[in-house]
Amino acid sequence: MRSSLIVAGAALVFVTAGCAAHPSQQEKVYRPGSGVTDPKLVNQVRPRDDDFARGALPSGTPGLVEPKLRKQVAPRYTPDAMRARLQGTVVVEAVILEDGTVGRARIKESLDDRFGLDQAALDAVGRWAFEPGTFEGVPAPVLVTLKVEFRLH
Repeated sequence: MRSSLIVAGAALVFVTAGCAAHPSQQEKVYRPGSGVTDPKLVNQVRPRDDDFARGALPSGTPGLVEPKLRKQVAPRYTPDAMRARLQGTVVVEAVILEDGTVGRARIKESLDDRFGLDQAALDAVGRWAFEPGTFEGVPAPVLVTLKVEFRLH
């Protein structure tokens, strides 16, 4: 069994935190829903149809360094799926958080809702670890698309 990582898009906003310290000591702070204040980002924010990807940065945003897979857990083949000799790919959409963990995951393209492989893919992806994505040097949540493949050998 092998899996691959493909990055997709969502939306996130960064603002510069105001502080009384010297301007060189100000740091960028992620504030979901705070609105876009940087004119460079106005065209990068895309509305979503649901709340799943809220606060996640879209792929391809200038200044974004994509998350990198550090630890991959293989999905468990269910006995029923093995007996049915079911093979294929489950496509999972996930939000990788600022600490590199998977915050949310859902099925984007189902392989099987009868023998449990969709749930096995979600369970496996939930245990994956990433080097966090960063936006202009600041860790940021990023929406990614992951492919989890089930192959009998």
